Amino acid sequence: MKKINEFANFDVLGSYISDWSLVTGFAATITDFDDSVLMGDFDRNEYTVCSVDDSLSLLSIGETVVAQITFGVPAQYAGASAQDETVKNAFKQLQNILSTALNCQYQTSENTAEINKYKEELHTFRNLVDQMLEKSHALDKIESKQRMLALNASIEAARAGEAGKGFAVVADEVGKLASVSGEINHSIKETMNEISDRVDALTAAPTELKL
Repeated sequence: MKKINEFANFDVLGSYISDWSLVTGFAATITDFDDSVLMGDFDRNEYTVCSVDDSLSLLSIGETVVAQITFGVPAQYAGASAQDETVKNAFKQLQNILSTALNCQYQTSENTAEINKYKEELHTFRNLVDQMLEKSHALDKIESKQRMLALNASIEAARAGEAGKGFAVVADEVGKLASVSGEINHSIKETMNEISDRVDALTAAPTELKL
């Protein structure tokens, strides 16, 4: 499991806490288990820390606890308790908001990592396709030489007259082979280019989502 600071968007989480504070009048911050502040803080002269049980303070990803919420109440309500129904509901509301956001951010982080891994594989595949295209270009030269050899052999067979008939047959077969090889090579190129286009389209797909 990643640590919270490896996937959490604290700016977004902070905005949720700010909006919640404006509505409820309470304060909150996200801390680790040594009470070190991970995101924001509130003035302890204006707010008093309110003790709450785990059902209200813990933030989890699935079954794994990743952080906790420290709640504050205005100094004039220092006697307020998390057992008060209004206070409890307010704290529970923030916990639900932050837990939902954190789980979404974690899942987005995991998905992005998988997509990036997938893109790396696509880049590797694209390199292999490029190598095949280069080899296909080498086949172009071989095809050209085959055609030239077939042509030269036909010319020499014609000069040889009756004695060159057998050689003429061989030259004709070489020419046919060159033609078939060229068609196959052309088909391979078209397929490789289509694969390249599809790979480019997949690697260009957006991967980031802010929650």
